[in-house]
Amino acid sequence: MVLELKTPDDNFIDYYTDLIEKVKELPTTMFVLASQDLNFDEILK
Repeated sequence: MVLELKTPDDNFIDYYTDLIEKVKELPTTMFVLASQDLNFDEILK
């Protein structure tokens, strides 16, 4: 299954938290981040 996601706004933490909540009942889930040059490691800490 592939889900197309909206572009997150400036409040990435709320966006990501909401995303996790929405997919928690799905079987194995993988998120693939494809975007402009961002340091996702720093954003998600």
